[in-house]
Amino acid sequence: MTNRFQAIREGAQECEARIYLEAALTDKALRAKLSQEMASWIQQALDERIRMCLNAQGEGEPWFISSGWNARTEVLFSLAAEISRKLGREPTPNLTPRAQ
Repeated sequence: MTNRFQAIREGAQECEARIYLEAALTDKALRAKLSQEMASWIQQALDERIRMCLNAQGEGEPWFISSGWNARTEVLFSLAAEISRKLGREPTPNLTPRAQ
């Protein structure tokens, strides 16, 4: 597996987690199962990701590397896992084998 492929795969996984969280906020039935506090945390995390993307315009790779992207990604996946538990769903395991 190449570094470029791994970056694409990680980007797709982050996108899927973001879409999952957005669906939890916008679907009335799902939103009703969340506390107001949890919904607020999700919205804050999503807003922070958008702010960082907008601020990154033209800044380049060195800026991105030092921007705290890994902490934002950890929050994104942690919230998605928490929502899965609250909705009675098990998070889907990553079945794609990692390069050795």
